[in-house]
Amino acid sequence: MAKKRIAWIDIAKGLGIIAVAIGHALETHGTLYHFLYWWHMPIFFIAAGFFLKPVVNNDWATYLKKHIVPLLKSYFIFGVLLITFGYVSGLHSLGYTLRYFLKLLYGGTRLNLYLSVFWYMNVFIIASIVVTFIITYVKSRQKLIIIGFLTVITGVSYKHLELPFIPSDWNMPWDFDVSLLAIFFMLFGNLYFAQIKEAIRKFNIIIPITLIILLLIYGQNSGIFNFGFFMKSHIIHASQPISPTLAVTTIPIMSSIVIFSLSSLISRSLPIITWILTTLGKNTLFIMYLHKAILDITQRLGVDSIVLRLFIAIIVPCLLSLLYNYVVKKIKLRNSNNKVVEENYV
Repeated sequence: MAKKRIAWIDIAKGLGIIAVAIGHALETHGTLYHFLYWWHMPIFFIAAGFFLKPVVNNDWATYLKKHIVPLLKSYFIFGVLLITFGYVSGLHSLGYTLRYFLKLLYGGTRLNLYLSVFWYMNVFIIASIVVTFIITYVKSRQKLIIIGFLTVITGVSYKHLELPFIPSDWNMPWDFDVSLLAIFFMLFGNLYFAQIKEAIRKFNIIIPITLIILLLIYGQNSGIFNFGFFMKSHIIHASQPISPTLAVTTIPIMSSIVIFSLSSLISRSLPIITWILTTLGKNTLFIMYLHKAILDITQRLGVDSIVLRLFIAIIVPCLLSLLYNYVVKKIKLRNSNNKVVEENYV
């Protein structure tokens, strides 16, 4: 029996993927750009943390097969398709294309252009495995909280980690150093899911948090305050007296809680918007992988309207995802029916 999805989480993911696409489409990096980057990546890590479970009976083989292998397959399949498309369309030479296949293995910030968002899957996979490992073997809630704070403190303490055999201008493979920040957000989501579910429907909690975020946006826009949080490139800066560590541990989480609360409100009062956003939220993987390429392609084709480019970049991958899921479902149903027929003949 399929588990019932939680509408406000799918809505939040739908809003998140729209924010990701907008962030990549904006030509000016002003207040809106900074605000989107405060939360549009953290919210995916927090939401993922909601559903992480300890591995039962140390059955890591089943865990990896069920949760990690499908993500790895999607990473390499979409990567190979987009790299090949870049060559076939004449965007890249054969030599560049062959080198880019090697970059796909290295991952992280070495990937750009159509594959510039692929760092997210690198970090998501690493963080998922690490957090699952932690919650499997560390049972003390207090110790888990301490581990969470240690990861974010460490993750903010350096600009880039370097390995002796890697060029100094290269980041870690698979953006491994960024994973510490993702681990913090995932662990937060895992530890505080129950509290978040309650808080997002309490106006005495949400209104003050929303006001704080609005004040921070106003401060960012007026130059009184400045917080930049760009996970892929590991660029983090915050104006005094707020330290980067304090900013990272509060602003993305508060912003995400506001989005969760808005999503909850939408799910209870706006059925049409709920349907649209939950549909996007259920199909974020295809949109995450493909929107950057489609934004670039539509621009090359002469589509000047950012709104139209965004619409195409979000809707086309969503439709492809729906088609893919439909075909997969039909194939599974046919195979299941064939199996029943075979058993009847035995």
